Amino acid sequence: MSTNFALLARFETPVIELKFVGEEFLAIKPKTSELKEKRYDFPIPTFKLRDF
Repeated sequence: MSTNFALLARFETPVIELKFVGEEFLAIKPKTSELKEKRYDFPIPTFKLRDF
């Protein structure tokens, strides 16, 4: 099973919120995940989505 399918099965969505990844897989708090992402220091590629 590939990583993509494993994550899709675990979270039931193709887009996973940063707070879940940080807590579950990297053992860091959501606020720390957010700060690292803003400084481009997060170890996983991320992107932002906005609701208009």
